Amino acid sequence: MEEIPVKIEIKRSTFKKICSLFLPFIVITATASIFTLPVIFYSITQLETANDDTPWANTTVPFEGNNATNCTYSWAEVSGNASKHYHCTAHSYSGMICRDFLSYWKKCVGIDSENNKCIYFNESRGTLIEREKQLEKIIYYLSLDSDCLKAALPFLCQYMFPLLDCTSDVIYTPSREDCIDIKTKTCSQLWKLAVGYGFGSVLPKCQNLNLASATISSEANNESSTSSTSSDLTCRKGFYKADVICLPRCDKFEDSTSKTSEFILKAEVVASIFAMTVSAVVLILSAFSYKTMFVYPSILIIFMTIDCGIVGLLGFMIALDRNKLMCSSKDLLESLKQSTPFCILSGAIFHYVIVNMSFWWLSHVCIFFYQIAFPFHANRTKMLHRNKYIYTIVTAVCLILPLPAVIACLIVDEYGYKINRFPPTFCTSLNKEMWFYSFLLVIDVTVCIGACLLIAVCWILHKKKGLTRGTSTAEKKLILVFFAVIVFSISSLIHTSIYVAKADNKAEAMNEFFKCEALGYVPGNCDEGKHERIIYPYINVIVYTSVNLVPLVTLIYVVKWAWIKKVYKYLYDKIFPKSKRRLQYGSSVKNMITPSLKSVLSVL
Repeated sequence: MEEIPVKIEIKRSTFKKICSLFLPFIVITATASIFTLPVIFYSITQLETANDDTPWANTTVPFEGNNATNCTYSWAEVSGNASKHYHCTAHSYSGMICRDFLSYWKKCVGIDSENNKCIYFNESRGTLIEREKQLEKIIYYLSLDSDCLKAALPFLCQYMFPLLDCTSDVIYTPSREDCIDIKTKTCSQLWKLAVGYGFGSVLPKCQNLNLASATISSEANNESSTSSTSSDLTCRKGFYKADVICLPRCDKFEDSTSKTSEFILKAEVVASIFAMTVSAVVLILSAFSYKTMFVYPSILIIFMTIDCGIVGLLGFMIALDRNKLMCSSKDLLESLKQSTPFCILSGAIFHYVIVNMSFWWLSHVCIFFYQIAFPFHANRTKMLHRNKYIYTIVTAVCLILPLPAVIACLIVDEYGYKINRFPPTFCTSLNKEMWFYSFLLVIDVTVCIGACLLIAVCWILHKKKGLTRGTSTAEKKLILVFFAVIVFSISSLIHTSIYVAKADNKAEAMNEFFKCEALGYVPGNCDEGKHERIIYPYINVIVYTSVNLVPLVTLIYVVKWAWIKKVYKYLYDKIFPKSKRRLQYGSSVKNMITPSLKSVLSVL
């Protein structure tokens, strides 16, 4: 009977040993698994995009018929000019917009389908790449009306990329009849809109085109506009009337309700001022204890604080006059295409600073882990003065690593910094692949590694001397700073993951909303809440709140309790001098004794 407790005790000790051995690995594995979620979400969205059965007409020109016996489009033929002036030199088309239509049109006119070099090139109308870009810009306005898009795009492909047959010395161009019909009937309003936006020199002049047949109806010859007036056009709040269409205003449009937008903007302003102010206080207080704070590895915390202060300063500058700083035009669509210099600069700084802060943090965590896990080697490295080379390399790597992605976003138009929310705030790259690999994935990997190392550090401290009792105050403060950065990083990862995962859906929803409102406001006709449900605006507020944890906890790390005691004693002595305190003490004693004496006398 006496052996049972011994066996139970042995089993308990064995269980504790197993737990102490495997628990750290289980926790680290679970932590690493959590940080794989952003990658999983991104992979799922990529698969959904790849499997999306989007009609090919979204990227190329729709047409009817697929062989030469069913040609439903007309064209004009010009003979004898190509060989005289341009030596009958044909060029190949490498674009996407008109690829399928040009292949179909070649069969219609009888050009050898194997010969890809069949585009007539005229230098006065720009290079083929320039024509492709111009056509891409015009497409947006024409896509506001599906019937107009269906009729106009084949015609514009004929005009931008006319075919050339060197064997017969014939140039195939669009016909005057199609031009007049599209300009005056099918796309009369949108044609005017494109001309008003500066594409008049790009669009063809119908009188300069050749006829497709000998006779043209009187209706086709009449180029006067038959479109209705736009005086009765009413636009929704946040849109403005541009001739015959409603377009979103950059300074008025909101991608969430007015109350929500106001709340988010106020939270952004408060968070920016708080981060900027606290970061400045931390830097000032650190200057008083420069002997301990301005040396490695403590200076890495100062670098993180500077990054937080820069983010706060940028947010405050944007809040001062966000519309003038972020909107390059009254038209929201034009502002999305052409970013302001401040938008580009602030986007580059924001991109660099956040990624740079994650590198500073990871470097400090790695150094702290090295000092706790391998104290002998850490002290030996310090005694041999080798740590200065390590710190130099760490500083150089942390400063250089974020630069390639930022430079790519500044140079490549596709990756450029654009407005991503309305009212405008920090500009980011709208290319979700670029933002995922250069921002989300970098922060995810660095925070995952750092969090696993912190778990290992806490476990080592717990096993050696106890995490609460045996750890110094400085170590506790430092661990608190590390975990504050983890909280901010996790909230940023959640926000960025949702942004990357929903980028295509948001763009599609807003595009559909703009198209719906383009021809006038009809109550209940357009679903303005669709893009609001994609954005999740209150996550922005969580990010703004969590970013303030970093300078706030850093302030706790920098401030010494001895300073607080001195300041408190100084203020107390100033407010309550010693002579006044004696009088107060005497009067309080008197007030305490007098009632007691009266009560005694009354009893006697």
